Amino acid sequence: LTDKGIIKIAENCHNLEELSIRNRFRLNDNSIIRIADNCRKLRTLNLSMCLSITDNVIRRLVRSPKLRSLNLSCNEHVTEITIVHLLEKLNHLENLLLYNCGQISHNFSIILRNCYPNITTVISDE
Repeated sequence: LTDKGIIKIAENCHNLEELSIRNRFRLNDNSIIRIADNCRKLRTLNLSMCLSITDNVIRRLVRSPKLRSLNLSCNEHVTEITIVHLLEKLNHLENLLLYNCGQISHNFSIILRNCYPNITTVISDE
């Protein structure tokens, strides 16, 4: 799946509820932003190992108000500040996977459990 294919999905699949775009190393921000902007019924999104996406893309995911499950594992650009921004805006989020995100600390998982007890968050640096 290329950026062009993801943009086509975003433009034509407005009722999309689940999408897995994992292991796409060269996606640009624009294609994921299009998903966030156009697929407002999205409930599950897997962006694990999409190594080129940035915090800007992740911040745009707040445009997916029905998002319940988000996998951002193995993304070096994910920051703790952006995760807090997401959690403040995505009221329906239930599951957040952050395996091997280099900028996310183990202590951050403790903070998340205390501040957002209704969200299952998995953080591991192993």
